[in-house]
Amino acid sequence: MKKILLILCAAGCIAAAQTTVPKGATQVTPGTYRYTDAHGAKWIYRVTPFGVARMRDEVKPAAETKPTPFGTVSAAAQQNADAARPEAPPPAPLKATDAGNSVSFERVTPFGVEKWQTLKTDLDSTEQAAWDRQRARDAK
Repeated sequence: MKKILLILCAAGCIAAAQTTVPKGATQVTPGTYRYTDAHGAKWIYRVTPFGVARMRDEVKPAAETKPTPFGTVSAAAQQNADAARPEAPPPAPLKATDAGNSVSFERVTPFGVEKWQTLKTDLDSTEQAAWDRQRARDAK
């Protein structure tokens, strides 16, 4: 019986301590209210599924923002993200071999050696640079 009485008493104390939207608060948006108390402190009250949440109404200086495809980001957050981003490692060296009208390439990857052939007329910029380096080495 004492346990039940203790639980009911605790539940009553919690119910009494719950925050409610005070009378005189002005509704800003549905579920959000502004209120200035007797001491001049400004408060925002939000009605949530878990009850009413109260927080100080503080005016923060507008931060410089930068638009991104995922929304706006503050410039400070973007600088922190750029500083934390590690530099990409250089690509693995390509070994190029002449194969008539095409060039054979080899590159060591974590999964083994990657091999492919490309026509000399269809080389992309990376393959062309590797082919030029190989020809310069062979000329020496």
